Amino acid sequence: MNGQPHTQVSRAVGARLPRLEDARLLSGRGQFVADVRLPRMTEVYFLRSPVAHARIVAVDTARARSAPGVLAVLTAADLPAVTLANARHPNLRVTPQPVLAVDKVRYVGEPVAAIVAVSRYAAEDAADLVDVDYDELPCVTALPGTTVEKSAWLFDDIADNVVFQHADGSDDVDAALTSSAHVVSGELRFHRQVACPLEPRGTVADFDAGSGLLTMWASTQSPHRLQREIATAIGMANSQVRVVMHDIGGGFGQKIPPHVEEIATALSAMHVGRPVRWIEDRCENLVAAPHARDQLIRIELGLDDELRFTALRGHVLGNAGAYSSASGSALTEAYRAARTLTGTYKIRTFAYDVAIGLTNSTPIAPYRGVGLVAGQAARELVIDKAARLLGVDRFDLRRRNLIDAPDQPYTTAMGMVYDDVSFRDCLDEAERLLGDVDTSADTPGAPLVGVGISPYVEPSGLGTQGGLQLHGHHSPSHDSARVSLDSSGHATVSVGTPSLGTGLETSLAQVAADALGLPVSDVVVRWSDTAMAPVSLTGTRGSRALVVASGAVALAAADIREQLLQIGGELLELDPRDLRLEDGFVHVTGDPSVRLSVREVAEAAFTSTEARRAVAEPTLVSTRLHDPGASYSNACVVAIVEVQPATGQVRVRRVIGVEDCGTMVNPTIVEGQFVGAVAQAIGSARLERMAYDEQGQPLTSTLMDYLLPTSTDTVDVETVHITTPSAVTWRGVKGIGESGMIGTVAAIASAIAAAVSDGGGEVTELPLLPEQVWRMLQPADHAQH
Repeated sequence: MNGQPHTQVSRAVGARLPRLEDARLLSGRGQFVADVRLPRMTEVYFLRSPVAHARIVAVDTARARSAPGVLAVLTAADLPAVTLANARHPNLRVTPQPVLAVDKVRYVGEPVAAIVAVSRYAAEDAADLVDVDYDELPCVTALPGTTVEKSAWLFDDIADNVVFQHADGSDDVDAALTSSAHVVSGELRFHRQVACPLEPRGTVADFDAGSGLLTMWASTQSPHRLQREIATAIGMANSQVRVVMHDIGGGFGQKIPPHVEEIATALSAMHVGRPVRWIEDRCENLVAAPHARDQLIRIELGLDDELRFTALRGHVLGNAGAYSSASGSALTEAYRAARTLTGTYKIRTFAYDVAIGLTNSTPIAPYRGVGLVAGQAARELVIDKAARLLGVDRFDLRRRNLIDAPDQPYTTAMGMVYDDVSFRDCLDEAERLLGDVDTSADTPGAPLVGVGISPYVEPSGLGTQGGLQLHGHHSPSHDSARVSLDSSGHATVSVGTPSLGTGLETSLAQVAADALGLPVSDVVVRWSDTAMAPVSLTGTRGSRALVVASGAVALAAADIREQLLQIGGELLELDPRDLRLEDGFVHVTGDPSVRLSVREVAEAAFTSTEARRAVAEPTLVSTRLHDPGASYSNACVVAIVEVQPATGQVRVRRVIGVEDCGTMVNPTIVEGQFVGAVAQAIGSARLERMAYDEQGQPLTSTLMDYLLPTSTDTVDVETVHITTPSAVTWRGVKGIGESGMIGTVAAIASAIAAAVSDGGGEVTELPLLPEQVWRMLQPADHAQH
């Protein structure tokens, strides 16, 4: 026993601690998939379709097979008939995606053959020797809504390529709009974008034929999902597939679903009997990795004489890409956009219809702010339009219609329950911080200045209940965590939610440290192996990781805390109810001089028979599951932009973000997530567009064409925190990962619309490249030339 007095220190949760993972990442000691080296490892390169839609007449691999260094050239005929398919909704037409194209290709970049060789260079050289005879078919690039000739159907049994149609909401929305004093409509075409993580996709597969164990080193956001879906596709038990991760260089949603290349790499390893590695290059990532957004949203908004919103109707058209339920899901963007169109506003009468079609383009998957980004921008632009047409202040119109504290809990027309949110407080504070802005252009050619406003709500920390509210159907989503304490008094936290550079390792260490009364330096977080980590059903996605995992970690740590107090009471011959556990010691409440170190108690748990008198099985290990209730983060972003009339160039001058993510485990990490998302949103609103021509050929296949924001495009974000803890999560935490993206794209669009509105311009598409902004400023007859 150590009787020395000690000084009370602040709790870990809420502290601005530096990220624990930064030491290895900033010193070059991070390990990514491309760093994995195994004995006898080979490389695989995928020959991809150069055409968007064609029948495969013949594939001749003879010359490639005899090329130097080549071990195998595999086509669909050489592999088991394996496909990826996920039915996300009963109305969705499922279109399984083959691992390698069978009989037909449906988008440029679809894998046709896998070349396995001793090096990537040898595999690429051999790919040039594969001869594929394509019989090209008519190509479809348009959103659904028109009749498509049968030869252009991507699947023979899906007429006009429509894979999903759904309508929901109030039956009387038409009557409500008709009786409204004012009806304002608008539409927004949100073009296709790419998540573009710093580390592209990749995997290493190693199959042990003796044990039947397939080990996959992967860069994935959802290791247990990847394990399940690979096992299901190949026909193995989950326990026969092990997914190992090290560091992950970003994901932004693109790495949530499994990909056909990952399964093809596994099958290739089984075929050649050696480890096989696939590392995607940037061109592949832009062309063949899942894309996002790509939808058209039309909105009609009704208002009464007091400028209260009376009704809203949304029509949403979405592009699924070439497959409806492969690596991603057709519902990912358009369906979510439709269901969340009412946002932060009191709109009881609401209805939507959504149609999603197949096109000859890369399939859609999640991307930061999935679904909500486009819907948020479309709605806020219509509200701005209403304010201009009716001559009212844009802040006041929103304030008049926001769901306020007395309205809570508030159930939306789609069944989402908003409670513990601060919509009005965030709007008021953002307006206060904005102050007076001079938007006048006193001289010809002077920059046009616009202010954009974007209050929004984000479903966060999706557990099963949150998924049900958001999607309208059962969406199980929960996590387990294991916490263990060794005989030295150090804790290990094991979770299945990977850290993607978001600071999750640090945040979960803070949660465990608080519960166990340890310094954060005595806690290590492990998440790198499905053979060891408890199951995370859906992984790191949708601002859920901390919310769901923190609850599981806290519950497991509390079990160990109880063991420590019981054993400490036995050793000190005191009632455990009179003891406290903090700062690395078990001590008497009110008398910290009577104490034992956590190390002493932990060592006794393993070596002393006295410990067993207090705890029959003092394992100091606990695994717990957490499935939180539905919670919602919210914020308000205000942006100021300058538009150069002569060129259409837009400069973002200020971004103000007033956010409420409940209790902050680490405010520095919260701000980093928000500011990083704002930078990404600047690119999404102004620069990033994945373009195709009429033949389905991608026009933006390099970073010279697909423009990402740089440091000169970003601004210092002014952030303010409002804290409204959730009543249904651990300590009231809410998610923050997607927040800055959702609100900032809409705020920038709103600001550009305000800047050009005097000239009659209207924002109807995103992103807004300079040419489009310039055309908005021209007279109608001039802009057509």
